[in-house]
Amino acid sequence: MNDIDTLAQEVALLVGKIRQMKMDPLRLDALLAEEYGADSMDMLEIVDAVENKYGISVTDDQVLEICTIRDIVAMIQAHRNANQPRA
Repeated sequence: MNDIDTLAQEVALLVGKIRQMKMDPLRLDALLAEEYGADSMDMLEIVDAVENKYGISVTDDQVLEICTIRDIVAMIQAHRNANQPRA
């Protein structure tokens, strides 16, 4: 399993815990609002949990761009890549 798969599973578990439902980590493009019923309060809770778990800071603009688990995974990866030391 690669890092993206592992990260997707972690994010799916995190979102599922907040939504109190089982999330399918293989459905990275499932829409959180439309398919899983996440409302604006859920999204804020998801963002807060992601910030705490991964030590990142999410801007208000980034919050508005989150629609899927893939979006969350990409945001975490971008933050990790931006903070890696350059060789």
